[in-house]
Amino acid sequence: MIIERLSREHRNIEMLLAVLERELEIFDRGGHPDYEVIRAIISYFELYPELYHHPQEELVFAKLSFEIQPRRQGLAI
Repeated sequence: MIIERLSREHRNIEMLLAVLERELEIFDRGGHPDYEVIRAIISYFELYPELYHHPQEELVFAKLSFEIQPRRQGLAI
């Protein structure tokens, strides 16, 4: 289901951010981070969300909006 996939992707994003944070901490301590890992994570964030993840979220939001709209019409808001 789409919600499960989006939730899984959000968990993956959290993991990638944790890896990026560890690499940046290595850099801050004067160490040598894995620049290939950093580059791959940045590349992922530049491409994947906009091309694949956000369009799926938009479908969910559109569906929710469509489902909620008739209910709002019956309410005095």
